[in-house]
Amino acid sequence: MILDKELEMATGVALDLGPKVPGPGQPIKCIATGVTLNVVITTGPSTGAEFALITVECGGEDLVEFELPSSTEKFIVPTFADGAVNIVLAGNQTNV
Repeated sequence: MILDKELEMATGVALDLGPKVPGPGQPIKCIATGVTLNVVITTGPSTGAEFALITVECGGEDLVEFELPSSTEKFIVPTFADGAVNIVLAGNQTNV
């Protein structure tokens, strides 16, 4: 599992999924660490990301894995009170 710092999400800030995530029809794996309540994610074709997508209840767990559905659009906006939320890139390290 690779956590890309460029794909660490800031609460309330639109993230352009761009070319780094799987193509259409593929779910997007995420990890929430240290989030005490929940993560709410909206999506859309622009930075407004006005469509409700998913709510993940974290309940204070150290680490919660979840997937964004294949219907996720180009931009997402996460909302969470504390902790961190990252997108996990698929694949293995190739520079060895």
